[in-house]
Amino acid sequence: MKFMLIRRADANTENGAMPSQEMFAAMAAYNQRMTEAGVFLSGDGLHPTSDGCLIRFKNGEPTIIPGPLSPASERIAGYSVLEAPSLQAAIEWAQQWPTQDADGNVTLELRRYFSLEDFEPGAGIEQHRNLARVPDAMNVHVAFPGTCREPCSSMPMSPEGIWSAC
Repeated sequence: MKFMLIRRADANTENGAMPSQEMFAAMAAYNQRMTEAGVFLSGDGLHPTSDGCLIRFKNGEPTIIPGPLSPASERIAGYSVLEAPSLQAAIEWAQQWPTQDADGNVTLELRRYFSLEDFEPGAGIEQHRNLARVPDAMNVHVAFPGTCREPCSSMPMSPEGIWSAC
């Protein structure tokens, strides 16, 4: 199951206070433990709401509300995306949050992601299934069947400018 662990904002995060090196190192160690356990998928901190805005729709019309937004306790300072076998397992990881953060006075929220299996079958769900098949990133792999002992200039080049191994 996929979960989002949300670190709620506070006065310090909303004022743009950056974490100390000690806190930054503690968070890196925490994320490393979760990565090694196969739980951590991603995570990021967010700039304060003064750098953003709220977009509220009423009758389909958007209204832009520039930051800062309040109250801070209802805002998000950062998040981690976790893959855990159960809510209880995700809670156990959340309970290991670094105590260096805000002197141990933080509010975390843990929420489970919806999966496509949670929805009724239909055309909309099929569109989402097709989108799920699109890769998030493109990885390019280069194969080199030659040897490193031969200088590149000794390899023939195609008319397109591509080196071909001997």
